[in-house]
Amino acid sequence: MLERNPYLILGVDFAASGEDARRAFAHAARRLRREGGVWEIEDLNWALHEIQALDESPADTVTIYRVPANGEVFVSGGTGVFRPAPIPLRRRTPAHDEDSLREVRRNSLRELDRLVLEDLERMQMPVNGYELEDAAWATEDGSKT
Repeated sequence: MLERNPYLILGVDFAASGEDARRAFAHAARRLRREGGVWEIEDLNWALHEIQALDESPADTVTIYRVPANGEVFVSGGTGVFRPAPIPLRRRTPAHDEDSLREVRRNSLRELDRLVLEDLERMQMPVNGYELEDAAWATEDGSKT
């Protein structure tokens, strides 16, 4: 079953109070009656109840994952147990010279050209460009359809 997030259902901030959630619920319920929507009234009721319950006991918020708006909170200032210094790995493949790299690049471009040309051959191209009035397309024998 898909996890539901009460804050997203009601369209309120994660720091919204129970009163803010109640106002958002009333607005969402009116919109639901007028226009319909993705959520049912049961979903709105559930979301309101969850936010009001979390407002009373904030320790219960462990089931709702929140991504901080400031990504820098994940970056620590140094190294330690949770951010060890990088350890360079020993190379396990032989080093290649520039000639072999150039050959690999050349072969890759040839393969790409071949694939593009195969796709172009399968496509039907317009005879005189795309014309809205007379959309004539070329067939394999050159006749218009």
